[in-house]
Amino acid sequence: MINKLIEKIILKIIRYLSTINPHSKIIDKLIYKFIEHKHNKVIKKIDIQIPINLMNEYQQLMKNDKEYTKKIVAKITGHDFSDDQWSNWKDLYDNLLKSIDKKIECFSDKSYQLGGLDLEIEVIAMLISQIDEPNLLEIGVANGYSSAFLYALLARIGGSIISIDLPRFSDGLRDLGEIREYLVKKGLVKNTKTLGDMNPGGVVPSDKYGGWLIPFKLRAKVRNVSIYGNVFNVLPEINDESLDVVVYDAMKPYELRMKCFELLKNKLSAGGFCFVDGYWVNSAFVDFCKRNNYRYETFGRVGVFKKTTD
Repeated sequence: MINKLIEKIILKIIRYLSTINPHSKIIDKLIYKFIEHKHNKVIKKIDIQIPINLMNEYQQLMKNDKEYTKKIVAKITGHDFSDDQWSNWKDLYDNLLKSIDKKIECFSDKSYQLGGLDLEIEVIAMLISQIDEPNLLEIGVANGYSSAFLYALLARIGGSIISIDLPRFSDGLRDLGEIREYLVKKGLVKNTKTLGDMNPGGVVPSDKYGGWLIPFKLRAKVRNVSIYGNVFNVLPEINDESLDVVVYDAMKPYELRMKCFELLKNKLSAGGFCFVDGYWVNSAFVDFCKRNNYRYETFGRVGVFKKTTD
């Protein structure tokens, strides 16, 4: 309640400064300190350097070894990677990437972030290409960056997808969003696409809709169900052991992640895969895999386990 009041007061100051004194550095720094304080409270238990290091390492590995992504898929699945399905889809992947990169330019000067996987989605798509008509579940859609690639692949190889989401819209940021916008324009807040930014990630622009990056022609081609609601209310309704791949792109506290993983375990088919974005945020991913004796791998910011019956 107090923070909301402070935000409203700051907003009035910003609007006043923009017309009277747009170069008040002292007040700008005080506003920055307030946003920094709020941000640090949210991520106080998270080492924000970890995702930066993970991505740098991942990019370096890909740079040094052109076959690195194929080797990762082979390691995850436990058998050699087949180029047959993937080679038929690679051009489509590259064209879609160019198209989406053009669309997401609208985020470059905003006080919120796109969210979703970027470099790692290629490995996920490559693995899915090895499965005949897979049944997918995606938890966390936001703007639909990752989803667009999943839909494009399914449109080519067959299969289905269920999407569960609770999207955040930019107009819901209200005062706080406008304050961040002010700091972005002042050059005090950067948008580096990591948790280190003081900008909320996975936010849908107010003039868009959840999953707007997924081309409509792909939605028409792919068997899909989109559900907006709490994942714990939705998962029990999904048929047991019907899923081949789960893409979990939701930041959850340890206890909630463990609870969600337990539910997903019953929904995955034998030999099914679960990809977890932000596996490093806490130890839930590793603890769950060890508890169930599941083999797991990591690449970039993503962890993946394979359901086994051993």
